[in-house]
Amino acid sequence: MTDDQRERITLLLSFQRALLGAVHQELRQASIEADRLAHRILVRFEYDGAPREKAVESGQIATTEVIAEFSAPWTIHEEHLEVAFPARLTPLKLVAYRRAEDTLFQKQPRNLTE
Repeated sequence: MTDDQRERITLLLSFQRALLGAVHQELRQASIEADRLAHRILVRFEYDGAPREKAVESGQIATTEVIAEFSAPWTIHEEHLEVAFPARLTPLKLVAYRRAEDTLFQKQPRNLTE
């Protein structure tokens, strides 16, 4: 395994661990990437419409947990974007969470015996 692969796995697992208990119903996707040369991590949260304050706070806490695992001079930047369904999502390099929308929003079959 290369150093780059190891770093990507570490970054993704760190973010997934930070997201435990932090995913709210309006979150469509959470993604992350790192720029090794700039020592910068970018986190993007994409919500189905305007997120509630509690959802944004949960994302901020998750972001804090990620950067806590990296030593200086690493910095982190987070984005909270409104991307209402069915608009196309724009993930960063690593997707840690994506809502299952293909089954969530399909029409339910009618019960013909009713």
